[in-house]
Amino acid sequence: MRIVKQTILISVLLCSGFLQGGSAGAAPQKPAGKQSIAWGLIRKSRQKQPEQKPAINSKVSELLDKYAENQGKLKSFICKWETSMELNALLTEPSYTALSGKGRKVRLTEFRCDGRRYSEKFSTWGNIRSVKDFIRKERAPYNSRLWDGQRFFNYVAMTNQPGRLGIYGDVYELPERMQIEHRCNLDGLNVILIRGFYAIDDKRIDTALRKEQTVSIRDKTEKINGSDCYVIYAENPSEKYTIWIDPEHGYNIAQGQVQYKDSDLFLSQENIRFEKIDDVWIIVEAVVKKVQKFRNGDFTDNTSRCKLIEIKINPDHERLSSFLPDDILNGTTVLFQGETWKKTHSHFRAASGRIISRMRAGVRTYFDEQGQVVSYTWRDGKIIDENDSMVADFLKEDVQDSNSDAKQ
Repeated sequence: MRIVKQTILISVLLCSGFLQGGSAGAAPQKPAGKQSIAWGLIRKSRQKQPEQKPAINSKVSELLDKYAENQGKLKSFICKWETSMELNALLTEPSYTALSGKGRKVRLTEFRCDGRRYSEKFSTWGNIRSVKDFIRKERAPYNSRLWDGQRFFNYVAMTNQPGRLGIYGDVYELPERMQIEHRCNLDGLNVILIRGFYAIDDKRIDTALRKEQTVSIRDKTEKINGSDCYVIYAENPSEKYTIWIDPEHGYNIAQGQVQYKDSDLFLSQENIRFEKIDDVWIIVEAVVKKVQKFRNGDFTDNTSRCKLIEIKINPDHERLSSFLPDDILNGTTVLFQGETWKKTHSHFRAASGRIISRMRAGVRTYFDEQGQVVSYTWRDGKIIDENDSMVADFLKEDVQDSNSDAKQ
């Protein structure tokens, strides 16, 4: 039983950290199903806790209100981040021994969000598959994810090569880890840093603290990077928080520590530098540490240095076409997935006959009568079937339906 639990926790660490989301050529991804199980295990004790509203200290409430006010100014933006991670691990489980040792990875990310839609494009290079195999930047795997308000696009490719695109008709058909609110909140260290989310939490830090069973503020402030900061402490049966709030920089988090007791996972956010951009205090540099220890002596100890390259607040997303799938290379294989496509796009049919649906990792995929996955080809923003006929034009935001003249 210990071995099983250990394997699950390692899977959480790998999936929730820098390898989150399944990069092309990423490290062992076989236990994809375990990822959902592991999230559930870590959150299990929280869900068992009875719903009770703690009597929160009025000063704590005031500080969290001011933090939320600053965060409320950051709803629509475009940002670019570079995150460099130093890896150190001892992993004896056969599935993860390739990642045991010291290594380095770099991730370059562009993230766009308007509060309803989001786009994330990123490439990762370095010790992705193993500590002995270093992928150069020019050969870095490329990923992009887009929720355009109607559909979810998940694109995986190698640099400058056609890849594989999955299109989902309804984001809520996806496993929990892929749903829109989780992707916006949790994807990548960049978003976590500027939006106040920690690696396995689906609530922003101010919301999470308001719900904790024990919340207090220390009598004296502490200096962090030259600023006198308020120190908030919170605890429940599954985790402990210590958060330093900086009143000189928009009541942002100047330093943060979270201990997840069930998984023996420790996260910290420190050496933070702020800048005021368009009247919003924003984190532009930080160091994030993640340490996890296992019962057999295995461990992971990773340090990420994150730097904001560029940010635009309240940009004209329509003029910039922020939420169009314009980065997909011609020749990419396209798969339609999810029950919504079957219900609302009945014209998607294979020439060889009817379509059969099956469940894979919580997502419905379509097969023809020969057992082949029904797929299409991407060409200049258009979806082309096996007869070279266009069935959708996503760059024009026009999806054709043989049963209706209406356009989505």
